[in-house]
Amino acid sequence: MNTLTEAEKKPVRILVVDDEQIIRDMLFDTLSQAGYTVKTAKDGNDAIAQIERESFDIVITDIKMPDISGMELLIRLQKENPNLCILLMTAYGNIKSAINAIKLGAYDYICKPFELSEMKNIVDKAAKRQRQL
Repeated sequence: MNTLTEAEKKPVRILVVDDEQIIRDMLFDTLSQAGYTVKTAKDGNDAIAQIERESFDIVITDIKMPDISGMELLIRLQKENPNLCILLMTAYGNIKSAINAIKLGAYDYICKPFELSEMKNIVDKAAKRQRQL
């Protein structure tokens, strides 16, 4: 008998933060089709405003953005909600930055360009973790 708990039935809510519309659209489409509830934000300020209005389980954010960087967003969100799962993505990845991101509490660090299937797999693992909290 396959009985899901209430936590497993509840859709995982994801916020995608990127200043590039095409990235937001691609992730919105891919993750929505996978059954996730997805919202998008065009920058860090937009993300903060949305997070103040509603709750999310996972935030996927670009690192290099105007105003508030993804790293700054990570630090702020980790202070306010340490259980929030944050994935960082960047086209300017390096080992030092990746290690720093993980030390600051990022769940994962993804280099652009990435395969959408790879991102979906990472999100699936993050969602499974969030459902267990």
